Amino acid sequence: MRIVNDRTDIVSRKRFPRETLLRLVIKDEELILDKEKTLKGRGVYLKKGSGKDAIKKSAFNHFLHRPLSKEEEELLETL
Repeated sequence: MRIVNDRTDIVSRKRFPRETLLRLVIKDEELILDKEKTLKGRGVYLKKGSGKDAIKKSAFNHFLHRPLSKEEEELLETL
């Protein structure tokens, strides 16, 4: 049996190897970058450089079930 390590990018909805994507997690009602990809909580995967596209598509509203704050949007624009 083969272990699949692919995850879906929330902007393109295409599958990529987990190591190539950024993971963002909601922890204590705050969106944070999970560099180690080990934090518990609801997380989403995003290709590096597509933070602005995710904001435009409202992808986080769909997958995290809540809107982003201004601080969170600023974080995404830097990714």
